[in-house]
Formats: sequence, C-alpha cells, structure tokens
Amino acid sequence: MRNLFFLVLLISVCLNSCKKKTADDLIAGTQTEIRMNFSTSTIDEQDIIAKNNTEDDFDNTDNSLPKQSIDINDDYYMDVEWIEEGAKNTINNNILRKEVNQAALVTRALPSGTRYKLVVFNDNGTFNTERNYAIDSENNTATLLLDRGKKYTFIVYSVGSTTDLPNITFTNSANRTLATANVNVTNVATNYVDFMYSKTEVDPLDVAVYTLNTTLTHSFSGFRVYIDARQTGYNIARPTSSLSSNFNAASISLATGATLTRTTSVAPNIVFPTTNARELTSNYSIINTVSDNTKIYTITAMTIGNSPITNPIVVPNLRARQGTRYTLRLTLRPQDAILNANAVRIGGQVWQRLNIGANSATPENYGQSTFGGYYQYGYNQYIRTGTMAAGQKAYNGTGRTAVAYWNGNPAAIAIRDRAPRKGTADPCPAGFRIPSESEFQTLINNTNVQNRTFANNSYNTGIRLVSKRNSSVRIMFPAQGNITIGGRSTPYVYRGLINRGTAVRVSTSYASSNVRSFYVANSTSNQMVRAERNRSVYVGARPVRCIQGN
Repeated sequence: MRNLFFLVLLISVCLNSCKKKTADDLIAGTQTEIRMNFSTSTIDEQDIIAKNNTEDDFDNTDNSLPKQSIDINDDYYMDVEWIEEGAKNTINNNILRKEVNQAALVTRALPSGTRYKLVVFNDNGTFNTERNYAIDSENNTATLLLDRGKKYTFIVYSVGSTTDLPNITFTNSANRTLATANVNVTNVATNYVDFMYSKTEVDPLDVAVYTLNTTLTHSFSGFRVYIDARQTGYNIARPTSSLSSNFNAASISLATGATLTRTTSVAPNIVFPTTNARELTSNYSIINTVSDNTKIYTITAMTIGNSPITNPIVVPNLRARQGTRYTLRLTLRPQDAILNANAVRIGGQVWQRLNIGANSATPENYGQSTFGGYYQYGYNQYIRTGTMAAGQKAYNGTGRTAVAYWNGNPAAIAIRDRAPRKGTADPCPAGFRIPSESEFQTLINNTNVQNRTFANNSYNTGIRLVSKRNSSVRIMFPAQGNITIGGRSTPYVYRGLINRGTAVRVSTSYASSNVRSFYVANSTSNQMVRAERNRSVYVGARPVRCIQGN
C-alpha cells in the first residue's frame, strides 16, 4: 500500500510539472497552442476544379432540347436527367446537367463523432507531427504546441466515418516530407469512403493560441438515384442496379488532395433503403473515377406494379467531375397512346383531344365542331361559343386577376407553374385542369408538327402535333383566334373576334399580378410558342384545352 501511495504521488508531481511547463512556455512566448474549429462543421461541395474551362468543355445549352429517354417495353419508357447538385447555373442538355463557369457553394454539417486527422509540416516541407480528432470531442486529444515564429502547412483529412481514419504513408520513410506523403484508401465505392481534404498554409505564428478554421472539400464524386413512377399509377419494387467504370481503391496526394492512382475496378450495387413506393431514392454512392463521361448505370431487375422488367435498362455516358455530387433522376412514363375518344397520352401527360365546348366525333380533323368556347381568365364560364353565339356569362371589362382562380398553388410563380393545382374557378371537367406553361412546353417537346394550315375566317385550319414516340398518336389545335378588347385601362371595351382561321391561341394557368401567358401558332411560327401579354390579356378571351390533374 505504501508503494502505491508513492507511485500516485510521483505521477501527480509529473503531471503538474508538465502543465506548468506548458503554461510557462506559452507565457514566455516560445510556443503556440493549435486549436481546431469545426463549430460550423461544414463541407465545401463545389467542384474542386471550377475554373479554366473552355467553350469546348460544355455542350449545347439549348434548353428546348427534350430529355434523353430510354424505351423499357411496349408499356413504359424512362426520361433521364443527370443533375449536378448545388450548381449555380445549370443547363438541361440531354442527360448532362453541369455548372456553367462555377458551381455554387453548398455546405453540409459533419456529424458529431466524425474522425479527422491534422498533419503538420514545417516550412521546409518536412513532417512535424500529427493528431487524430473527432467532431465535438477535440478536447479528448492531447494539446498540440508548435514553436512560435515559424511557418507551417496544416493538412486535414477525413473519410466521413466515426470509426475509420486511414494513416499517412510516405514513399520514402527515411525522408518524410509533404511532397512524398500519400493516403491510401480502400473500399471506396463499396463502403462509401468519402475522402475529404483541406490544406492551409500560415504565416509565422506569433500568438499564444491559433485556431485553425477548416472546411473540407471532396476528392471523389457522389451520386444518388431518384426513381419517379407516379405517372405509371403503380408502386415499384426496389431495383437491382449498379454503376460500372468505378474503382474501389485510391492513393491520394497529401500535398494537393488529388488522386494519384486508382485500382480495383468495381460496379457496386446501388442501395435503396425503401421499396414498394411510387418514388424511391437511393443512398449516396461514391464515384472514384477520372472526370469523364464513361460511367454507366444499369438496372438489371425492377418490377412496376406486378410487371417485372426482364431486359436490362442501361443509362450510358454519365459525366462525373471530381468533388461534385449528382442525382440521377429517372422518370417512368407510360408510352404515348390514344386512350379513348376524348383523351390522348403524350410524354406522360394526358390531354383532352378537344377544346372545352367542342363536340366533334373526329377530334383529329378540322371543322366547326372542333371550336370550343372563349374564356376570360379566372372564369369557369365562357362568354362566346366557338361560333360566336352568346355564352354562359357576359363579357367583363374589368376581369379577374387573382391567380388562385385558375391555379390553386399559393407558392411563388416559378414553383406554382411547375406544380400547378386546380383553381377555384377552373372550367375543366373533373380530373382535368387548365395546363401550366411547363406542361404545355412538355407537350411541345414531345411532339413534332405534322402539318399546319391557315386561311382567313376558316373553320378548317390549325396545327396538328404528332408524338415523337408513336406517329399514330396526334393532337390537333384549331385556329379559333381570340376575343380582343380595346382601351388603355379597365374597364376595357369588348371588340369581338379576331384571327379566326389564322391563329391558334390557347390559354395557360400562368399568371402574375400584371401578366399572363398563352400559346400561339400562326403562319409565321413553325411550332406553338409561348406568348406573354400585360394585364389587358386577363380581360380578353381565348379557347381552353385541359390536361389531366387535380
């Protein structure tokens, strides 16, 4: 017992001596204490190389191009988008969506307990020391003291794990320098080893305490898969899928954070945590490859409702830049078809084949019976029939301006247009509503103009659009013209019909406090195009075509 007492006393004296030495050194100005600051716990997710790009690095920026699509079988096809997350400026070019000039800064919290290593190199590049830390537990690591008045390079890295933290290796163990320091990581793609890195060079330290503020950047790419099957009306079972042209090991330069070598080619399975739903999102996976467009995503098995998909679904030519996250968005759509005498499906959307109020038995052929009523914005009753007979309501020279009448989504304009809801006075029948701009543009993107013809005051003119996927599926818009008005302010004066036979004009639900839009085709346009007018357009009247939706 006596020996134990003296042992404890000896340890206590030593500890107090060490603490006193540390304090004396700091007071004497010979050392600096290094502290880590991960209070914000953020990761910089912008592209590591977001500069020095030339025009040739980017593809055609024409946003009118349709999405890339893949046929699955006679019943379904799939639209494909490869979306860079956090991009400041994005373009939708087939299956590639990339940053233009520079990606935006996206930050995400590092979870508490995430392990990371700090490595210190002297001004001449030689190794000084290292420390292992964990987020929110930095005080559990021994205090780091460095000589004051000297320059240092601080390297911080992590693989985003609470348990794993790879060690440094030197190409020459007898000459440990920053230039010869590497980190070797394994199971990158199969076990989500997300290597993150930071390098900080500081001027001579001349303070008692120096706080190192660290933000980590990704050395690998990350991606997830989002499958949207809502338009099919069926749940989908968790698919079996993988990403090829990937590697499972890498050696990374500690001086630059760049990948030096990649080994062990793999095609890891993509993990979907849920199943049997109309929307499925996978966990994130790591892409450990060069920045090119050779990645291939393959679905080898998937079930839509009770129908198994037996043929592999292959999505090729996916481009991934190092340090960037992506979402592969796959939208399952039913194949284009004529559903019945009243409805046609094109591009996953179901449209009525006639304007509201028309009663033709041959909706693909021109004629007086294909002319519907003329509606002022915000009303569910027409002011004139297709032949200009008296309508269900009288013309209103003041008109309605509230967007909720035809689009019940209360969100901002852009969101409201992308996710429309049936408004309180939408004139379409049950299960249908007035289309948004985005929906009308989708119809145009998925069709070609089969023919168009115009003749003044004719009932037998208009434009036919034919499905790009099935030439037997067509939709016709007659050249009804529109009801025009006069004056410079409310109440506007009714002026009657113009452009019968010479212009197709169909309303959308898009509206703000001052403008609204419609789609038009005439003798000078090769396709139906968007048009926007000032507030007076609320008071004019146009035909309405309905799309399926609530």
